[in-house]
Amino acid sequence: MPTLDPRSVIFVLLVVTAGLAVQLVLTALRRRGERALRVWTGSAFLGVAGIVMIVARGTIPDWISIWLANTTIAATYLSIWLGLRVFDGRPVPLRAAGALLGAFAALFGVMYLSGAGLPARILFISLYMSALCFTVVYELAVDRTLPSRVFAAGLLGVQATVFFLRAVAAFLFPPGDDFMKPNTAQIVFLVMQATFAPLWIVSLLAMTGERAQARLAASLAELRHASEAKSEFLRRLAHEVRTPLGAVTGFAELIRETASDPTTRVQAGHVLTAAGHVVALSDELLDLARIEAGKVAIDPRDVDLAATVDEALGMLRASFDARRMRVALHTPAPVRLSADPRHLRQILLNVLGNAAKFGRDDGHVEVRLWADADGAHVSIADDGPGIAASDPDALFEPFARGEGTGGVEGSGLGLPIVKGLVEAHGGRVAIETASGKGTTIHLQFPAARLR
Repeated sequence: MPTLDPRSVIFVLLVVTAGLAVQLVLTALRRRGERALRVWTGSAFLGVAGIVMIVARGTIPDWISIWLANTTIAATYLSIWLGLRVFDGRPVPLRAAGALLGAFAALFGVMYLSGAGLPARILFISLYMSALCFTVVYELAVDRTLPSRVFAAGLLGVQATVFFLRAVAAFLFPPGDDFMKPNTAQIVFLVMQATFAPLWIVSLLAMTGERAQARLAASLAELRHASEAKSEFLRRLAHEVRTPLGAVTGFAELIRETASDPTTRVQAGHVLTAAGHVVALSDELLDLARIEAGKVAIDPRDVDLAATVDEALGMLRASFDARRMRVALHTPAPVRLSADPRHLRQILLNVLGNAAKFGRDDGHVEVRLWADADGAHVSIADDGPGIAASDPDALFEPFARGEGTGGVEGSGLGLPIVKGLVEAHGGRVAIETASGKGTTIHLQFPAARLR
């Protein structure tokens, strides 16, 4: 063991520590909100600087390199402690840390300049570092919410024990005065320090990664709770709206049928139209609540896609005719799907209804159906003014309405419902739209649903 070159051990420690310091830098750049990472990155580079000072021994006066190396390494462990305080959100005792470092630097300098031998210096340094490491172990034990803290405490506890045993060995088996020619005991502890010191940096990375995951899990749980609360609110709102509307609709119909004044009958008709719109909105809210809660029930049947499209067009014929819009249906070959007929009809009515509302007067709408290896496709394109949107996919968000839809009646729920129902069938929806260039909605159902 005495024949092992200490410089080789120190050089390996330098390379490994420098590599882990770079990893800390990259992690700190990714997680800019984690202030402790910045402190620990500084700790790692302080450690690298201390090791460089040891390696540089001989190129500069010994007393400078030895004093700087040990003071820098002491600063490394102090900054690890300070970083842990930052990590835990507790007060950072900068003055106390500065006083401890100053006391170490002064005492070690006095020892070296007064001619204290290597055994005395090793004893002093090792006891000081051991005390620092045990302080950090205590700080880690304060909070055990992260399993990685136990791992970190164990590693640093071993490091502290190695420092302490090195001090005992320096007292019981004093080495010579040349650091580069240690005895067997000191070379054993040097190798142990070189082994466990880099692992401490690994434990820091594990702690920050684990806390980031814990925060992400908490955020996801909060978002899930908010989504469930919103869905429940929408469901309750829809039900509460429908109850009084039943009475409003009933009285409006009674007035329209019994009133002798034509104006009164017309006004009652307006009330019924408005009530019908609110009922439709409440139905959409219920659909959206079911979709967001993941409770869409699919009852798949063998469906003729062209016949379903034709049925939806028939139901919207009056809307297209009112605006003198021409509708062309292109079906190269029969396409049959395993899908829920009611949901499929609702999807097509929403998309075709948007074409009827947002297309231009005297314009045309093209509906194309086809099947290929990717599944069944439905493309519905209008030549209307289009919708100005920086991100067309944002139109699939509830209540989102792009520029250019002003003055056109709508709730902003149609496309989100379409997306939810198509995805419930395993499919996808895409939208192409731009101001002045019309709008195309593309529906794709997976090949597994083809019949």
